Amino acid sequence: MIRVLELIKVRNADEEGFTLIELLIAMGLFGILTTVLFSIVLNSANTVKTTRQSTDINEEARTALNRISREIREARAITGAVNPVGSTYSSVTDTAITFEVDLSGSETIELDEIITYRYEFNNKRLVLRTGNGGFAPVLAANVETFKISYFSQVFNCDKDKDGIITWEEVESALTPCPDDAGDSDSPPTLDVELTSINRVVVELTLLKGTRKQDYRTQIDLRNRPL
Repeated sequence: MIRVLELIKVRNADEEGFTLIELLIAMGLFGILTTVLFSIVLNSANTVKTTRQSTDINEEARTALNRISREIREARAITGAVNPVGSTYSSVTDTAITFEVDLSGSETIELDEIITYRYEFNNKRLVLRTGNGGFAPVLAANVETFKISYFSQVFNCDKDKDGIITWEEVESALTPCPDDAGDSDSPPTLDVELTSINRVVVELTLLKGTRKQDYRTQIDLRNRPL
């Protein structure tokens, strides 16, 4: 009898611990739990990164467009346009706008009040230059596109009668457009027509990491002589 009890105790002692199947199940559950936790952490990190990129892009675009809008709105005249939106627009070259603004209120335009905003396509950045050779810090980097559309309110030049007068309509509508300042270049060139421009639309696309965002603002020139 004592021998039988001893054998039972030995057997019970041998049966303590995990079987191979139990161990495999535990490892599988642990692997699943680890995968789920890793996915949560990774998604959270990606969300934080995306949010940071979006915040950075919005702040950069807001700063650039606020400055552009403020100064063009006060411009007395637009004196130069490079690569305006129209039939000759190219998305793979520089774009620029030059204008005069009486920042000092002296009624005289100084060299540092002749301002050019230029999009450097090769560098993917938006910069500011002044007529006296001044060069401001980069207004925006990671610029994917920068487009400027030019419009007039010379309604006699509204060729297609849609209420929107583009610079090309002003240029080509020699008649009936008695107050037209166009010269009908071929290909169309925005030059003398600038005296008729009183509204511009600026479109900006910023790209940072995987985040891409488009911005658009309309600017009316309030100080342009009528």
